[in-house]
Amino acid sequence: MSTRVPHRLLESLDHPPQHIDGEPYEPLIEDELAQQALLAVEQTDLPYLILYLPDRLKSVVLLIFWEGKTEKDAAQVLGITDRTVRNRLRDALKILHKKLEPERKYVHG
Repeated sequence: MSTRVPHRLLESLDHPPQHIDGEPYEPLIEDELAQQALLAVEQTDLPYLILYLPDRLKSVVLLIFWEGKTEKDAAQVLGITDRTVRNRLRDALKILHKKLEPERKYVHG
């Protein structure tokens, strides 16, 4: 049994599903907690928070998450060791986690 999904069943993210009349289909989320979580994610200004990280941390986050570099590639670009990249990434994620904590409390009560 194949685990491949046929192309005809996949929806393009560039073209959201539409009703028969051509209007865009927006799913209703009946779970209030799920709706709050969705809104919290939509309202999060993560790129803004990343830009205010210290430069040594910001460069690691941007190289790994925006440019898709590996830790080894990021280390080579920055002229530092792989371990330093991991430590800086850990520090950056810890800072972002603290800044996003108030939103998590809002979503989870």
